[in-house]
Amino acid sequence: MISALITIVIYVLVLGLLYWLMEFLIERVPIPDPFAKIFRIVITILFVLIIVLLLLRLVGVGDIPMPRLS
Repeated sequence: MISALITIVIYVLVLGLLYWLMEFLIERVPIPDPFAKIFRIVITILFVLIIVLLLLRLVGVGDIPMPRLS
């Protein structure tokens, strides 16, 4: 169980870093306002779904194919 928690923490850290990088790029690249908002919403929904799938996998609901770190 400890290894599963460590794996989840690593996944969340990597996903958080990727989310921050996407937000940073959206702020720095001059994208018109409606498209930038749409990109932010899509990125947020995508990352939330990935985290929910990871948590479902942790509690054993369904067999969701995710890459293993070990």
